[in-house]
Amino acid sequence: MSSVLKVDTIQTTAGAAPTTKDLGFAAGSVIQVVGTKFDGQSANVVATTSTSFTDTGLSVTITPKFNTSKILVIICCQVYTSSTAHGDIAIYRGSTEIIRSSMNWNASVGSASQGSLQILDAPATTSATEYSMYIRSASSSQTTTHNGSSSSDSHITAMEIAQ
Repeated sequence: MSSVLKVDTIQTTAGAAPTTKDLGFAAGSVIQVVGTKFDGQSANVVATTSTSFTDTGLSVTITPKFNTSKILVIICCQVYTSSTAHGDIAIYRGSTEIIRSSMNWNASVGSASQGSLQILDAPATTSATEYSMYIRSASSSQTTTHNGSSSSDSHITAMEIAQ
């Protein structure tokens, strides 16, 4: 025989919402993981000559279970430039840039690079939160392409970490 327990809310004996510690999660525990990827063999290529950040479409949405949780966001990606200048990648939370990094090359013409970027973010919410990868060019005479190689995948992963 099986039993089912259904409740509307869970509270501590003091009447407050339980914390991750109250529920048995040690600080640093991974509560949930979500991720997605662009397959290098598909048509997930975004090219830009803009010096402003451009959305690549590589994104993941996570709904934190606790507003005290931190979210570890990791991106691994393939980026190509049409000149020897650098290209930039960034992670956005919604429409807000939260971290960026330059990818520099030293070649006589364009070059491709596998890059990664990560951040431990504190969104302080239990609402669905989208993290996305953006790219930009160093100058308008250069093209920066995300997933510029057909043999490389790009990934984004978000992990909720208990505090």
